Amino acid sequence: MVLKNSKLVRLFFEKRERLLVVEIYEQLIRATLFRANFDRKKINLIRSYALPIKSFSQPELFEQLQKVLKNFRQLGSYKIIVSLDSTLATTMHAAVVLVRDQPKQVIDDSDLDNRIAQGIWRLFDRQRGQAATKMAIGDLDIMLTDIMVKQLRLDGSKVINPIGFNAKTVEIQFLQTFSPKDFAAGVKNIIPTEQMVLMAEHGVLQAEILAKTSGANFLLVDIGLERANVFISEGSMIAHANVFDWGRNNLLGALVNFLGVNQEIAEKIMGLYLNKRASPAVLKKIERILAEESKVLFVKLNQLLSKHDLGSIYMMCRWDLPDFIFGSEARRQLNQHTKIFPVDHPFIMEQLGFEIKNSADESFNIYYPISALLGFYFAPQDDKINKIAKRHASWLIGV
Repeated sequence: MVLKNSKLVRLFFEKRERLLVVEIYEQLIRATLFRANFDRKKINLIRSYALPIKSFSQPELFEQLQKVLKNFRQLGSYKIIVSLDSTLATTMHAAVVLVRDQPKQVIDDSDLDNRIAQGIWRLFDRQRGQAATKMAIGDLDIMLTDIMVKQLRLDGSKVINPIGFNAKTVEIQFLQTFSPKDFAAGVKNIIPTEQMVLMAEHGVLQAEILAKTSGANFLLVDIGLERANVFISEGSMIAHANVFDWGRNNLLGALVNFLGVNQEIAEKIMGLYLNKRASPAVLKKIERILAEESKVLFVKLNQLLSKHDLGSIYMMCRWDLPDFIFGSEARRQLNQHTKIFPVDHPFIMEQLGFEIKNSADESFNIYYPISALLGFYFAPQDDKINKIAKRHASWLIGV
């Protein structure tokens, strides 16, 4: 076949990838298929399919996961990104500084290999206990599921390739993800390891992308049905900071209690309020009820802010949030210099130079799967240093 038209030639050689983002969150499993042309920074959301889960009970979870994946043809041809709830994954940024006995000797392949191996072991021993405590499991029940080298520094200076340089200290910044061992093994029985290109904690992925456009120091509050997971971005560190027993159901519960209605009616009232489909007097009354309940969240956030110097809080939710959460009254409940913003994914995509098309016209907050997709895009892709890291971590990862 001869392609004479230059546009056709360009389209023929363009690298288009199909990537499936699998999300496992509180009471939800969702898979979203993307077609991406990363060279031209174009992303097309093709379709999405979701099923509810009652709990993270593994038999039900794995059964629902298999049902979700059956809705995608040619599954074996996709690269798959797995984005996980904070109870199922802990993604940790951490650096280890290694001192070389012979600083004047140049770094060669063997030296680099040994330093990366030494760094992995040192961090694994240091971090697995923290990750186990956060996920409320034992040290022996935890498994390293993903690892990558984010950055290298020689004597404090950032380098891309340390080979041929000499240095007294080698600092390696790793990004490691831990999960409960039984859960990780079950996922890998369903999703082939060779197709899984990234497995990470969802909030860390979301905060990483947000940090690229919004500055380094902020809190990200991800509001679920019954929990609010809080992530902190401070300097070069991004991590899960806390979890609060407060979510959308608390707002609905306030309507149930104050208005004497059931949950179903409270949902309808919430919809009327969010869409401004009631008289001003009624809307104001509903807002007072919701605002009073939201103070519970702001008190908890203020306690966390008192320990950090952060100028911004970003709020996100799988459902629409009341406007007052971003207003002056809410800000007055927080530290004086803290501002509250919604996570504006169109702005983020524009700042990063990406164009996104939503062919499925899904109504959910698409920043959830997009942040996982971009987490894969910005991660080091099959470079030499990360191949070394994955080789040394292979028996820890279980591949």
